Amino acid sequence: MIRTLSIALSTFRDCTRDAVFYVALAVFSGLIFLTGQLTCFGLGREGEMVREMGLATITMGGLFLVLVSGTGTVAAEFRTGSILTVMSKPVRRNELVLGKFLGIMLTLAVVTVILTAMFFCMLWLREGHSPFLRGEGPDGLEPFAFGAMKAVLLIVFELSMVAALVVFTTLLTSRPAAAVISFAAFTLGHLSGGPAAWLPVQAGWAGRVAASLLPKLEFFRVTQIVIEGHPPGWGYLLLGLAYAATGTAILLLPAILVLKRREIR
Repeated sequence: MIRTLSIALSTFRDCTRDAVFYVALAVFSGLIFLTGQLTCFGLGREGEMVREMGLATITMGGLFLVLVSGTGTVAAEFRTGSILTVMSKPVRRNELVLGKFLGIMLTLAVVTVILTAMFFCMLWLREGHSPFLRGEGPDGLEPFAFGAMKAVLLIVFELSMVAALVVFTTLLTSRPAAAVISFAAFTLGHLSGGPAAWLPVQAGWAGRVAASLLPKLEFFRVTQIVIEGHPPGWGYLLLGLAYAATGTAILLLPAILVLKRREIR
């Protein structure tokens, strides 16, 4: 466990040393503040648009960092030969895979916290009051910030599966291909009704089986009900955590097997 945590911290340092990390963080932070100015076509729904675009920007920022930093740190181990140094120590290959994944997740957590804080600051500046205040009206809606934090947790849960897929595919193929595959899986997983609903009949049973293996990521999208002031309960979040943990394990186990069979030189 100590070795796994050490690899995770080393991976986190590698991700945060990359200039792309800070450029992307600055760009997505700027986009969050920019959303407050891009609501001229809101037709009276400017507040909803700002919230929806803000949460979407947090998702895209986390996804970008997972794809770029995740594929980069795993591929760099083989490109620079540093994996030989790691494997020369008493480190199991499953510890290396798990450590890389936890390091990517730590990077994602930091990015998500920063972007969420920027989102709340933007709302405060735009609306003139804290997003932590309870909603007005007799129904006593839960403060938007509390619901938004639940939505952000679900974003982290879904991106954990993308991070696991990034580790797996980077071990199998090149860095660009791994990023494309992971992004495609994320996109297909958000299609309405799941991949099996839109796949043409001509694809046959093999295609439908392959589509059914894609994660149903739309489960994690609760933006609309959060904006309406009725965020999911803690039971829903626990179900999302269980779903993400299962999907992550399913992806990390073959990644460990691939690394064990891969010749390192």
